[in-house]
Amino acid sequence: MDLEIQRLLLDCGFKAAPPPVAARWAVAGELDGGLSLHVSCMTGARGGFVLLVQSETERQLLVDMLAQNSVHAVDVRAERMEPAAKATWLALGVGVGALALFGWVLTSIRPFFP
Repeated sequence: MDLEIQRLLLDCGFKAAPPPVAARWAVAGELDGGLSLHVSCMTGARGGFVLLVQSETERQLLVDMLAQNSVHAVDVRAERMEPAAKATWLALGVGVGALALFGWVLTSIRPFFP
């Protein structure tokens, strides 16, 4: 199955690329809009294979491209996850709340020595 996907990507204009260590194969190409895409095929932890791309955006583009070519249920993963904006604001809110609580505790402690 992974070799069929490699053949499909090569037919779509991708070129064979030197695979990273422990990779089955790798291809590189450019999508419409000038976005370059590097896909590596790795052996999965429980058998099978996993396609790796650089970012979450590239992962979604590859999944869409494979779906347009009737290839579904392929494990495509991003090597670098993009942080969600909500998580950043949540962490900031928790941090500010923790500082406020710490400050309140410090001001409410009576001094031991008069």
